[in-house]
Amino acid sequence: MNDFVCSCLNIDGGVIDRITDDFDIDIEESDVFECIKHCGDLRNVGREMLYMVYEKIIDEYSDVLFADKFDYDFSSPSYPCMYYDGKEFSTKEELDDIVEELDPTAND
Repeated sequence: MNDFVCSCLNIDGGVIDRITDDFDIDIEESDVFECIKHCGDLRNVGREMLYMVYEKIIDEYSDVLFADKFDYDFSSPSYPCMYYDGKEFSTKEELDDIVEELDPTAND
């Protein structure tokens, strides 16, 4: 599925692989079909898939972080930028560091 998403975005497959592997997110066939159903062209499908992955990251952290403090910039699909409260992260480790910074007891 990641190859399909990256083909839609016309980017190297490593971008989506890195995000989904790092955050342990699975893209299901049903997710892809749902995106295709709602989008007009392949670029929109790819972007919709990025949003879906982003939402899955937010859901994963909903017990320790506020959803409304997450933000993103997907204007460059080869390097999608994600933020929490203005702090950029691109890996699970970086987001975990933000959690630790906000609540040092969160990982105890």
